[in-house]
Amino acid sequence: MSDNAKTLVPRGKTYYAGGTASATQGKTKGLLGQTARFKDTDPGYNAARDSRSTYNPSHPTLSGMWCHAVFVKNTSGTTLRAGQPVIWKAGQYGLEVDDGVAAKDEIAGFVDDHIVGNVADDDCFWCFYKGPQYVVVADGATIAEGDALHTAAVADSSDLDGVLTVDETGTQDDGTIMGLARAEVGIAAEAKVASSGVLKIRALLDVKNGLG
Repeated sequence: MSDNAKTLVPRGKTYYAGGTASATQGKTKGLLGQTARFKDTDPGYNAARDSRSTYNPSHPTLSGMWCHAVFVKNTSGTTLRAGQPVIWKAGQYGLEVDDGVAAKDEIAGFVDDHIVGNVADDDCFWCFYKGPQYVVVADGATIAEGDALHTAAVADSSDLDGVLTVDETGTQDDGTIMGLARAEVGIAAEAKVASSGVLKIRALLDVKNGLG
């Protein structure tokens, strides 16, 4: 079975593909909010080290799992990078995303880990929320395989918001355990040692973003 997003941009690409993006939804208005599923394939570069020194455009298959995404517009005012967590833009839930992720935040999902460059402000891209994906982690974090994950207001060495192990005894910023459960973004599919230079890990996402 093939990907079901052939009418939009392919995974790893953005709508404007480096061109001048429109500040309004314009011709993309009817595209934003569409959901799709993609095969679980390798990003084509060393995702763990976030190194683009080599690139494999064939994107070998990693598993039979599906990767679920929603087509959104970056209206954060800045560029976004592959694997970075993003939140819904106020007043544009399901359509536009912002950066500014806080600790134990409820997020929209993660920037497509197949993107080699950055997502420019006002460009549109696939935001992944369910299934396998490489996600940014704080360099100082120690993560075990199977750990539940949530966002952290900790910048990693790429100056991005990171993902850390969930504190099961804590609460989300609304002060409730239920809020903490909603803020979980998935589980770690591999371990990570602190200060090892690993910038991303593979995770099995299950973001509670309202899209199912």
